[in-house]
Order: sequence, then structure tokens, then C-alpha cells
Amino acid sequence: MGTRCRFSLLFLLFLIGATAMEAQNVNYDNVSIGNSGPAYGVKIKNNFPGFTGGFAREFALTDGTGSTPYIALGSYGSTTNGVNTLNYSYIGKDYAAPYMSFATNGDINIRYRLTVYGTILTSRVKVAVPSSANWNWADYVFDKGYKLKSLPEVEAYIKANKHLEGMPTTEDVKRDGLDIAPVTAKLLEKIEELTLHMIEMKKVTDRLQEENSGMKAKILKLEGNKKK
Repeated sequence: MGTRCRFSLLFLLFLIGATAMEAQNVNYDNVSIGNSGPAYGVKIKNNFPGFTGGFAREFALTDGTGSTPYIALGSYGSTTNGVNTLNYSYIGKDYAAPYMSFATNGDINIRYRLTVYGTILTSRVKVAVPSSANWNWADYVFDKGYKLKSLPEVEAYIKANKHLEGMPTTEDVKRDGLDIAPVTAKLLEKIEELTLHMIEMKKVTDRLQEENSGMKAKILKLEGNKKK
């Protein structure tokens, strides 16, 4: 390697090192990079003295013109006379179209579909019912006008279709997966129908026991009369 090449390489390394050292101590009005203290990294200060209105601060990747956002990480809130109030932080195209938002109380809201290839570990799952849902919770089974299918009708359907009426088949689940909320409602419907059948069977059983007790009493009475 010639002397000129070595000098050029050393000069380039010097420039890189000087730039890195300078970057570690930048502290402009609204941007801090690598300052000393307990927290390091890059900080964008939400600094609008005397301003009142909404704000959004973010790191964003856009197209070549800067007009079409691809993905952004930022925060959105309001400012009153320079005092900031955070509404939420977000990941998404921009503050108005977040894929995921993080509320100040720690709640995480996911606006779009989530695909997880693996196991989800949670202590609780709560499913909200949207107003547009085309299914209802199954308490309608206990309405007076509900037509409860007889057990022979249920048996006939099972023999013909190999599954309970209204429940997804094996092929359905393999093809479309399992929608927890409506399927849970359908399962409750079947449980409530079975409960009604069991109540009716209990009435029949009680009536048969009463009739059986009456017949036994009559038989005992007849046997007693014969002995006399």
C-alpha cells in the first residue's frame, strides 16, 4: 500500500472517529444524541413553548418523496400553552392510522389482524362483541317462544350430518379456523338446550317414581288383604 493510500485511509478513519465523537455530544433545542446521564440514545424533545394544539412526534420511514409513510414509531397528544399531555404512543403509518397503540395506563390496542405462529400465554381472554356481529349470546334458548328440538330430532340430525346442528364441522375448522366468540355462544346454546332436556327428564323421572311408589303401595295393600 502506497504512502498516499495509507494517508487517505488514516484521514478517513479520523473523520469517522471525529463524527462519532461529535454525535455523542449533540444537544440541540429539540434533539439530544448520546448525552451523559442515566439514559442514553436519541431523544426528540416535545418542545413547543407557548403553543396550544395537537402534536405528533415520530421516527418514520417513507417513500422517496417523503409524502407516503410506510411505518412510523411515535407519540400523539396535545399541548396547552407549551405543556404537553400524551394521549398514546403508536406503531403504524402515522398517528391517525396506528397498527398498534399504547395508552398511558399501559393498555395495548391492536387495530388490525394479529398472526402468532406459536403459543400465546395469558391469564385471561376477553372478547368484545361488535355491534355488527351476526350472532347473539345464547340466552334466547330460555325464551318462551324458543322451539326446542326433541331428542329424536337431534339424533336424526346427528346421524345424517355427523355433527351438532349449527356447529362448525371438522372441514370448516381446518379450512377457516375457529372463531372463538360465536362458537362459544353456540356451545352455550347446546348446553342450555341440554339443561332444558335434563329438567324435562327430571320431571318425567319424578313422575315415574311417584307412580311407582303408588303402585308399590297398592301392591302391598293387596298383599295385606290377601293375608287376612
